[in-house]
Amino acid sequence: MGDQISEIKRGADIIVSTPGRLLDLLERGVIRLDNLRVVCLDEADEMLRQGFQEDIEKIFKYIRKHTDRETQNLLFSATIPTWVHDLSKKYLADDRKFIDLVKNSEFKTPKSIQHLALRCPYRNREAIIPDVIDYYGGKDGRTIVFTETKREANDIGARASLGQRAEILHGDIPQRRREYVFKNFK
Repeated sequence: MGDQISEIKRGADIIVSTPGRLLDLLERGVIRLDNLRVVCLDEADEMLRQGFQEDIEKIFKYIRKHTDRETQNLLFSATIPTWVHDLSKKYLADDRKFIDLVKNSEFKTPKSIQHLALRCPYRNREAIIPDVIDYYGGKDGRTIVFTETKREANDIGARASLGQRAEILHGDIPQRRREYVFKNFK
């Protein structure tokens, strides 16, 4: 945290943070909000679903109290359930716009994409994943396995007996490596 505080004190135009860390930095007086223009909440539905609603409300109250100007508040999410719409009324301006980049449901997922959910015991997933990929993806198929955490991605990538056929991709992977993985997947 000391390194982060030093970086911020040297000056920052953009700060990316988890709600808890941002609150901590605000309460310590590390971040000044007098020039704040834009507040962006990415993965809004997930953050609010996972219990960060109280922290986010504290952040917005802090912003309203310590900012002289109106801020542009943006909420981004791949899925926006009705309750997120309702909650956005608290944080966004009355003239807010909702932009759906996917539009109607017939275009949400290409017909060539197959979504599959299989129940298996947690302890057996590394053993089952290669068989599922082989069966449904075929010899030359491409498959993406989503995990909840970076650690899970690393564990499955290391233990699933996929060898050279698998690449791990998450935010801790260096940019050059991510580009390589995307290029090969494509």
